Amino acid sequence: MVAKSASAGALTVPFDIDDYTRWRLLEGLDDIALTLRDEARIAEYEGRRESWRPTTLPVRS
Repeated sequence: MVAKSASAGALTVPFDIDDYTRWRLLEGLDDIALTLRDEARIAEYEGRRESWRPTTLPVRS
């Protein structure tokens, strides 16, 4: 854990946060956004799967 702080006006509040969680917050990445970073690889995998297996639905525009 790395000690950080948040400030608002004269108030400063220290808190602990691990580097991975901090990185995700700064990049705005939730679990879905992390998954979508591999969207091309997922689509490639889905394209190779047997047709009888369940598939994911395409993204709607």
